[in-house]
Amino acid sequence: MKFTFAPESRPLDGFTIKRAIHRGGFGEVYYALSDAGKEVALKLLQQDVEVELRGVQQCLNLKHHNLVTIFDVRTDGDGDHWVVMEFVSGKNLDIVIRENLHGMPMEQVRHWLSGIVSGMGYLHSRGIVHRDLKPANIFSEGGTVKVGDVGLSKFISPSRRSAHTQSVGTVYYMAPEVAKGRYGREVDVYGLAVILYEMLTGRVPFEGETTAEILLKHLTAAPDLSPLAERIRPVIARALIKDPHERTASVEQLEQEFTAAVLGQEVTSPKRETPVVGSPSTAGSDRPTPTSNERFFEETQPGQQSSQAKHGEHRHARAAGRRPEQHRRQHQGDDPWQWVRTAAVVVLILAFVAPGALMGMTRFGFGFGLVFWLGT
Repeated sequence: MKFTFAPESRPLDGFTIKRAIHRGGFGEVYYALSDAGKEVALKLLQQDVEVELRGVQQCLNLKHHNLVTIFDVRTDGDGDHWVVMEFVSGKNLDIVIRENLHGMPMEQVRHWLSGIVSGMGYLHSRGIVHRDLKPANIFSEGGTVKVGDVGLSKFISPSRRSAHTQSVGTVYYMAPEVAKGRYGREVDVYGLAVILYEMLTGRVPFEGETTAEILLKHLTAAPDLSPLAERIRPVIARALIKDPHERTASVEQLEQEFTAAVLGQEVTSPKRETPVVGSPSTAGSDRPTPTSNERFFEETQPGQQSSQAKHGEHRHARAAGRRPEQHRRQHQGDDPWQWVRTAAVVVLILAFVAPGALMGMTRFGFGFGLVFWLGT
């Protein structure tokens, strides 16, 4: 894939490009040197420039050792926008996961998780949600984990939690509530839980042949937790709950519960009990090759199984904004409108993620889907 600028190019005054690094949804990233010899990463914004600039500018003055530092935003002679960032020479988490096809060793998982939580906790404490947390945006250099690519980050206040934006993140790590334009901290908790699952197993919990299929699974399917060690399953299950009000409350809580499970300590949580796919009663006897984290647990003494508090049907129905009887029908799978609502949500997300897929849809059909979903 050809990049716009070749090595030794100087599209931005004061910097010389040395090599291309990456091309993503928002633009191209280059390794460059300043005229004074400082190593930097230059990101050329090519798509959804206003969205990216807004996210970057919100984080321009944030400083934390677990976040990739943003130095400046510049404009070249052609009017193109560039983000000048800290250059991180180490591997990103996506590469590390691909090097461990059956799951990363537990000590590595905990190290990466600790750094991610530290950086994300700093963002959240300042009212900022990342919204595009994924392994390709997380790096390690000299043993320090750094979260980067904050172009989709969004400042969250009580009055702005439901504001739609043009882009909503990467489909494999996308929380279900993004379908309604909700971007609270719970979005990052969900994304981190998907990443944690991937670090432990080597794959994401929801896969599919198309974007629509993956989105539908995020909205309706329970994750298969059978590849995980038994006492980790409830921790991941709580962090992947569809309803953000019932989900693990923070990235810090997710790390605390995961650490307790790894150490064999009792995990207490106010969250409701969640059915776990792949529990001992349903898992088959012909298990696949154990992942790295499974071997870790097989070599250590099993700890006390975690406990989960139960919540009543009426409370869960109120949290979801539905009548108890309607909630009962949807939970049992006999709600006649469930698939209509789900299809409408997929259409709405595709309007932002893959607008080309909707070229054959009439405005009337799209408007009906929007009104129907919001109205129900």
